[in-house]
Amino acid sequence: MWIRMPALALALAAAAPALAQDKLEAGSVIWHDRRCAFFIVQSSWGFTLFEYLNGPWPNIDDVIEGKLEGFGMRNVTNKTVDNQTTVVYSEISSTSKKWVGGKIPGFCKRKKDFLAQLEGQAPAPAQPPAQQ
Repeated sequence: MWIRMPALALALAAAAPALAQDKLEAGSVIWHDRRCAFFIVQSSWGFTLFEYLNGPWPNIDDVIEGKLEGFGMRNVTNKTVDNQTTVVYSEISSTSKKWVGGKIPGFCKRKKDFLAQLEGQAPAPAQPPAQQ
């Protein structure tokens, strides 16, 4: 006997194993620019640049949980704001904060401020010992 499942049920069934393998991670929002719809989350493994698509906007220091590493569209949970779901698109992720910051689109007005802040955090170059 052949039973036809609706297309949505088939899609959900196919996605279930992939969803089970997605590791939930938590991280904090360290930068955002609502005018261009991008934000960066820092987690224990590195940094991810997200494009905001729908739902409540994350604020600086909000704790975001979900699949943070990788590429593509996903739902993340804002643990700071009543576990609300935000739909995002992961643009890029890396262990380098500066590299991820460099990938912020040029039309984001606050990109320059973020990169300047990173430059200010760079360690000072080593100074040779004073001659006596």
